Amino acid sequence: EYGGALTYSPDPSRKRQVGGSPVVALAGFVVLAGGASGDPHLIGADGEKFTFYGRPNEVYALFSSPQFVVNMRLLDHGPKARFIDSLFIRFRSVNLRFDTGTYRADRMQDRLDKQLANVGGRVHVSDRVIELELCVGHVITIEQRVDTVKGRQLYHLDVEVSVPGCHETYGGVLGETYRCASAQHVEWSRDREESFRVRKQWSPSGTFQTRAPCHTARDFAASGSLMRGGSQN
Repeated sequence: EYGGALTYSPDPSRKRQVGGSPVVALAGFVVLAGGASGDPHLIGADGEKFTFYGRPNEVYALFSSPQFVVNMRLLDHGPKARFIDSLFIRFRSVNLRFDTGTYRADRMQDRLDKQLANVGGRVHVSDRVIELELCVGHVITIEQRVDTVKGRQLYHLDVEVSVPGCHETYGGVLGETYRCASAQHVEWSRDREESFRVRKQWSPSGTFQTRAPCHTARDFAASGSLMRGGSQN
């Protein structure tokens, strides 16, 4: 009873601008937060609506680029409340893990500063929110959350990925919606959903390379749009 379909439906009213002022396109990835409201569980960069259930305790590629990958592990609760309970980020030669455990902000800040010291990147840690800027303009924001589903408290993570613009090298469940090519209506079956499952927590996928340089402003000159995506309830 895992599974379900993932439907990709671009909203024609939301287009990326080429040139001119940047456009903020909000994207949300939610592993269904409970109930049967029919709301979209994933909203991609052009308004695409997705439902993604996945298998319990499995790891899936959420976002990939040449510089970093973001993998997510799903809770065993579900399939209609399949929250994210852990995130595994690989940036160059560094592996970072984030979960729902409590932490002291100052100690977490110090630990992450040390881990990123030799590979670049910046981090800001507050009580329940961690913001990582791995390359200029490439920001991953992680928030610890708790929701009640059928009387049970579920601790989980929300994540937002913000990049300077669309690029053909992006991949993963959410990352594919950040590509510049025009999207067509696609219905994804359970088999398509499972194509994003990775073997290990920090398994690389897509175009990731350990020594890939960060993108520059020139790489996004043609898109001209700030793009954001992540999990929401």
